[in-house]
Amino acid sequence: KGDGNVRLSELDFHIWREYDVTMDAKYFDDRQGKYQLASGQAINHYDCMYKKWLEKHGRSSKWQVLNQFPKPHDYRTEYYVSEIPERIVEHHNEDESDLRIVVQVVTGAVTNARTLNAAILPKSHLTNNSVNNLYIGKTDEELFYYLGLLDSFVVDWQIRLKVGTNINKFILDTLIVPKYSEAPNKYVKRITQLSIALSSVSEEFDSAAKKICNSTAKKVLITDLELRQKAKNEIDACVAKIFGLNESELKAILDTFPGVDQKIKDGVMSDFSTIANK
Repeated sequence: KGDGNVRLSELDFHIWREYDVTMDAKYFDDRQGKYQLASGQAINHYDCMYKKWLEKHGRSSKWQVLNQFPKPHDYRTEYYVSEIPERIVEHHNEDESDLRIVVQVVTGAVTNARTLNAAILPKSHLTNNSVNNLYIGKTDEELFYYLGLLDSFVVDWQIRLKVGTNINKFILDTLIVPKYSEAPNKYVKRITQLSIALSSVSEEFDSAAKKICNSTAKKVLITDLELRQKAKNEIDACVAKIFGLNESELKAILDTFPGVDQKIKDGVMSDFSTIANK
């Protein structure tokens, strides 16, 4: 409905997978290596280190949710690798940023409270095939803005209409999003600021935080869990406003998420009402 809404495929972006658990098995090591290899199970909305791997692999793997911020120095994921194939280097060189968006591949549209989980992950953490890697736009400001869109209820609702179990490139290509350059600047700026404040979970975000917010990741990061949820609610309200939704349309979308705490949905509606009345 909003001006400037386009399909994701129309934007300046690329998507790729990195290590494949079968084809690249020779690179994997669960004990040591130069690079950590992140799994889709490790991420959540705005948090690339939501869970820490403990033991075992596959369906029997065990993970620990990390609610402390910044993340502990002994954080680790499921595997390490010591070598980076040329194809991965080529993808990383397609843009100048040290960051990219990562999206969980495996989902459960019916059983999970949310369907699309995305976060910003530094390139120093490589990924296995349970993660889609995306770079959208030409700057880190755009990257954090589009992360706010991908983690919103409005975009998640679109995904839930299409997804059975897996999120792939073809599904992501069809998503409708408000274009960064055409969305109202006051909402774009707020979404970007909050997205950075939620995402900067380690010192690896210092460079982007300093460039965009004139601060360090530690100073930017929102650590209190209640304040983090309030920030997410505000992003959702801003995204809905950019999409051109009214209150009844936003409520109808939120009602399609029965597994989400009603307090969260009420918080989004309250922020949307406040924005609408300004």
